[in-house]
Parts: sequence; C-alpha cells; structure tokens
Amino acid sequence: MTGDVLVWATGNNPPFQKYDAGWYHLMVSSRSQWLTDANVVLNVVGSAGMAIYSAALFMVLLRRHWRLALFTTGAILSLAMMYSHTYLVVHWLSDTVAGAMLGVGVTSLLWAAMSNKYLPRNISPA
Repeated sequence: MTGDVLVWATGNNPPFQKYDAGWYHLMVSSRSQWLTDANVVLNVVGSAGMAIYSAALFMVLLRRHWRLALFTTGAILSLAMMYSHTYLVVHWLSDTVAGAMLGVGVTSLLWAAMSNKYLPRNISPA
C-alpha cells in the first residue's frame, strides 16, 4: 500500500524507478540460454519444490549446527531467488529488495522475542 501511495504521489514516477529500469536492462542484456534455463529451474524449485526444501532443511536441523545451517540455507536460497525473479522479469528489483527488508525485519523481531527465552539457557555461568 505504501508503494501505491508513493507511485500515486509522484505521478507514476517513483524515485526508485531508474534503478528498476537499469536492473531490468542489465538482466535482459545478460541473457543466455544456459542462464535462462538455470533460472527457470530455480524458479520451479523455489516455488513448487518448497516441500522438498523444507524436508531437506528439517533433516539438516536434526544435526548439531542447525542454526548455522538454517541461516546459511535461507540466505543462499533468498539471494538466488531474488536474482532469479529479477532475471526472469517476474519481479522488479525494488520488489525483491522490499521483500528482503521485510524478511529481515520479521526475522529480527522473532529473534528479539525468542532470544530472551532461549539465550539464557545456552550461556554458561561465569
């Protein structure tokens, strides 16, 4: 909704439009058949294959370093999906950046809420 108001207030010329247009032209000019095929596969796996990803992630979480695995997998996957969606012109660059910022915000809030409950248990007394 905020984006809609910004577009309306600027006469359909928001300040981030030049970045979206520049990224769009970069993605279109860098296309190759193998890169397009790879991004189509990533898009399918990212969209329809989330059940497989979730099951694999669950198996990793059973191991000792589950927090690192979760963080790394979520960050590598997130960046790849952001690139894939802008490469395939499914989303604008500003859409993916806004989604990433929302994800960081929600994750930070969850971390703040949960760290008070779980962190003291994992810190040994001095």
